[in-house]
Amino acid sequence: FLLRYEVPADIAFSRVYRGQHHITDVVAGAVLGRWSAGVVRRALLD
Repeated sequence: FLLRYEVPADIAFSRVYRGQHHITDVVAGAVLGRWSAGVVRRALLD
């Protein structure tokens, strides 16, 4: 759980906090990452 959710969330928060990314960039990256992981998982399991 820690490596899958906590670490990426901490990195995303730190990048928004430091002004390196906007919150919309982080949210879009999370959504697209989750979607692409699901596509790959489905392709590998079928």
